[in-house]
Amino acid sequence: MEDAEVVKLLQHNRHDLMNDLQIVQGYIKLKKPEKAEEKLLKTIKYYNEERKLMHVMDDQFILWLMQVNIIFSHINLEYHILTEKKLRNKGHELTTRCKKIISSVNETFGTHILYDISLQIKDTENPSFAEVSFLIKGEYSQEALLRRNLNDDNVKVRKTASGMICSFLI
Repeated sequence: MEDAEVVKLLQHNRHDLMNDLQIVQGYIKLKKPEKAEEKLLKTIKYYNEERKLMHVMDDQFILWLMQVNIIFSHINLEYHILTEKKLRNKGHELTTRCKKIISSVNETFGTHILYDISLQIKDTENPSFAEVSFLIKGEYSQEALLRRNLNDDNVKVRKTASGMICSFLI
């Protein structure tokens, strides 16, 4: 990653944090403490997820994940780290597979609509693995096309009531 890209990422994160703080300040000025507290708790939750991400993942994956919403303006990606496993040694494989999923989602569904995607990394019963799953929220019927575009037997694709899920073990 080039220096300019790192600075852009830092600027984007600072901008988002300042926006959140200004919203909290606005609610306080409007004498809406319950709304201010709600927004503050949401912001704290976000930064706690970021802390967990940085605790268990490698630098390559962290930087990629933090840039997804900047690079892809049509994707609103949130993430949840539900593991304490150190996945630093799996960073390249994890980043490559996640990039492939995002690329396949773009190829399958297009880039003309906004996608809400929830990435979850969680423990499995087998302590040697963690499960990585992407929930593409919404109603989609192109399950077979997404599977074909992914072209990866290790990634499971399934349709649920909430949307499409792409998952794999790492």
